[in-house]
Amino acid sequence: MKTTEQNAEVGVIVARFQTPYLHEGHLDILKQVTSNHPRVVVLLGNSSVRCSKNNPLDFQTRKAMIELSFPNVEIYYIEDVGNNELWSKNLDQLIRKSIGPSQKAVLYGSRDSFISAYSGKYQ
Repeated sequence: MKTTEQNAEVGVIVARFQTPYLHEGHLDILKQVTSNHPRVVVLLGNSSVRCSKNNPLDFQTRKAMIELSFPNVEIYYIEDVGNNELWSKNLDQLIRKSIGPSQKAVLYGSRDSFISAYSGKYQ
């Protein structure tokens, strides 16, 4: 059975991308997810603490960096809130707003990513 783009799975990458360029790990996950899904959404973690050692780049800079190599992905931000349960609920809500009603989302992250803190409903 062929899946139409309207009801196909959406690959959702949740990450920070707080580096001055996309390194091999970033490129690998972006290439893998874009090759496995007709639609890809990148959700960039956004701290309220700007221009710090752990968060040197703002959202627009990171978004532009990704768009240079992957112009067809959709990029949004998700605010850090300091509470994993609340953050997970916010993430689920953002995903629901970003995908169609008949679409299924599959989340992706790196080894040091959000995965251990996530308690939401998506795979």
